Amino acid sequence: MRVNGHEVTGWREERVWDCMNRVAEIGGLLKGGSTPTLNVITVETAGPGRGLHEPIFLYGDFACEFRYAHRSLPFLRGEGGPLRTDALQDWAALGRPTFSGSATYRVALNVEESGGYALDLGRIEGIAAVSVDGEQEAVLAWPPFACALELAAGEHELAIKVTNPPANRNWAAGLVAGLLGPVTLYHGG
Repeated sequence: MRVNGHEVTGWREERVWDCMNRVAEIGGLLKGGSTPTLNVITVETAGPGRGLHEPIFLYGDFACEFRYAHRSLPFLRGEGGPLRTDALQDWAALGRPTFSGSATYRVALNVEESGGYALDLGRIEGIAAVSVDGEQEAVLAWPPFACALELAAGEHELAIKVTNPPANRNWAAGLVAGLLGPVTLYHGG
């Protein structure tokens, strides 16, 4: 059995209700805030000694909603956490096509020369709040998604919090969302 491509390990025999069953913890393998199309449970039944004798049941602490009746499967929420990526992509490509809310992009900057800088975020689908070292510098609600920054020489953390509207969550609209870039920092802004 795999959950989102990760093999489920730690199987044990346990009495559940009135029967002995094989159980394993999968909470850490679930993607938070996603739908079943994104939390995929794969059971391989081919080969000697394999097969399902009963349906699979999920027990434990998770939320499940049927938001669109016959149009979708239930939404499952598991553990969330940081997502690392090497490229800026639409949230759907990152496995969150129906997510509505905020995501914060963080990067460490090493500024060699103090002074004025221009930050151009490129394409944003939503609104963006720009912070440097935990201090909010600008809120950008429409193009061009750019602002001026005054930076001292040294290490800084640039954080860009992107928020999209609730349509993806409420109507499974499939709207493009996120920081798509390209992001550019120019000296002398």
